[in-house]
Amino acid sequence: MEDLKDVLEKAKALIERGEQREAEELLKNRFPAHGVVDSNLHLEAFKTLKALGLNNLAEQELCLSLRDDEENMFALECLIESYIDSGRLDDAERLLKRFLGRRKEKHLYLLLARIYEIQERYEELKALCEEALSLSGDSIFKEILKSLKEKDQEIITEELLVPSEIHLAKYLSLFRGRDGVHARQWVTPRGEVGFTPIREPLTLNQVKNHILGNYTLGIYQLREDNTVCFLAFDIDVAKAELSSYLSSPSVKNRIDQELISLASKISRSFDELGLKSYIEYSGFKGYHVWVLFKKPISALKVREFGLSLMESLRPFPVDVSVELFPKQAYIKSGGLGNLIKLPLGVHKRTGRRSLFVTPDGGPYEDQLSYLLSMELVSEDEFSEACKSLGNLIRTVSVEVLQEDIPQREFILEEDKEFMIIKSRCNVIAKLYEKSKSGFPLTGPEISVITFTLGNLSNGDKVVNSILSLSGVQNKRVYLKSKLSGYPMSCPKIRSKIPEITKDNCTECFAGKNIEGYPTPLLHLKAAEREEPDELVMVMEYIRVRKIFEEAKMELKRVENSIANYMQERGLEKIRVEGYTLKFDGENIILDVG
Repeated sequence: MEDLKDVLEKAKALIERGEQREAEELLKNRFPAHGVVDSNLHLEAFKTLKALGLNNLAEQELCLSLRDDEENMFALECLIESYIDSGRLDDAERLLKRFLGRRKEKHLYLLLARIYEIQERYEELKALCEEALSLSGDSIFKEILKSLKEKDQEIITEELLVPSEIHLAKYLSLFRGRDGVHARQWVTPRGEVGFTPIREPLTLNQVKNHILGNYTLGIYQLREDNTVCFLAFDIDVAKAELSSYLSSPSVKNRIDQELISLASKISRSFDELGLKSYIEYSGFKGYHVWVLFKKPISALKVREFGLSLMESLRPFPVDVSVELFPKQAYIKSGGLGNLIKLPLGVHKRTGRRSLFVTPDGGPYEDQLSYLLSMELVSEDEFSEACKSLGNLIRTVSVEVLQEDIPQREFILEEDKEFMIIKSRCNVIAKLYEKSKSGFPLTGPEISVITFTLGNLSNGDKVVNSILSLSGVQNKRVYLKSKLSGYPMSCPKIRSKIPEITKDNCTECFAGKNIEGYPTPLLHLKAAEREEPDELVMVMEYIRVRKIFEEAKMELKRVENSIANYMQERGLEKIRVEGYTLKFDGENIILDVG
């Protein structure tokens, strides 16, 4: 035993010196240590092997740790997590049920509940949580049962609006963004919400599914020519007050009243300027106020108008934040800019539908009839409103210029690891194409995607993007972080989805001398050893070149904005925190110090 402890200490010292390969060779020669009976020593070996990525050996040491002490719950939980991460849900379920037969403990119930959730086995999940609640009385099982009940209610709610083709055509004429692209909403188990770009035009069928609640869509506002088809204000709870808002009914009631009061005030201001506007409850904790244009209008002109209107309406309540769409006047080359969630869809975090409301906050009784009554604003009407607002002074600052810089979103097709695997593994490519087409994924297909691609460097983003493309609504199957266990093996994938693999799996690694077991992720190691893959090489060049060109374009745009700002105000220089910007009539010059 002392000898193995010394081996582990030596391996740790090698790791600290950066000599991982030497540490691997040392441990491979001594583990698994079947002849040693010491649960804690096996657990220490597991941690060291896991740190080196020797997952197969690490898992064997966990099994030996449990062999020597079945009461070692940490070892059990690590082994269950390892099974789940590698997609071996059947093995995890069998092990958990064996232990639950002897120990009715909360954390074992929660682990089994997680497996049922991943596989969408909701009836078994309900029965399991009811049993756990009766034994433990723990509120966490009440919360899971409540979420299952809300899920059933969501389905009923989603059936309330059934649009006809007339409604869908009207909808598409009202809410227009950038051509050829829209976005689909997803939510993580922690309640974090995001959108995945869908590089396809928005169609009648997609809008229908959005209104039915099958998935939730958003649009990118700025068009490629830097024009927009609407102006919108997003009135929301200030971040500093969000915790109190969600936890205190009295605070929530007060802020809710402030939100609808401000939304109504903005809508009245539009009315006074001769612009039709519409108030929409967002489905969570805020409101949108929309002005919809007949024809695209310069984003710069619309933004300047919106900022001027905001200035005229200040001060806003301290508990409330107000955002203007468009958030930027120009779009970066290759960028998409900011997006806004479309009305009448179901918010993925709350399960509540966004609805058009009266100035008092009450929803209109017939949402689809109200949709048909909505009107578009002409360019002449907007120009008149701008003139009416002309006497108001808009204060521009360096901070406002910063708002115009869009954040770079995660784009699945630009992820190098995913593209390598997709180009070499026909099965992964087939699943991706199915998701991209909008067809729902089956439980086994979700499992394959999650426990294979979830182990990539951007595993959570890759998996969540693909699930979102397919319209997966169960928020608990979305990843909150990348996986760190074993990626699913090729034989396991073939057993999970034989209807896909029978025509697409070429058994790439059959008969080859490989390190570890066959899995699609081995294509990454193969790509490192081989001559550079032309597709990947070109894509990497295009990615870096795009970033370079975008940076040049962004620098030029910001320089132009600053030059215009200085010329309008007759400024020779701007000095901020040790930096001085000067404009010589052609170029912006930066002095430091």
